[in-house]
Amino acid sequence: MKLGLPDVGSTPVKVVSEAVMDITIPFALTWGAILTGVTVGVHAYNQKKEAAEKKLVDADSPAEETK
Repeated sequence: MKLGLPDVGSTPVKVVSEAVMDITIPFALTWGAILTGVTVGVHAYNQKKEAAEKKLVDADSPAEETK
């Protein structure tokens, strides 16, 4: 009796799951490194932008006279 289900092949599930698990850690480490790099880049960009804005504000404000 045929149920009409697709053929799943003859590869054992253990072999497939072990292959997937073998790439899980390198995949996670790679994405972690990429996301860390993006975060560091965004932080450096924001710091540079804030420093430039502060420099601009300091240049526009009159210098306070000391007594």
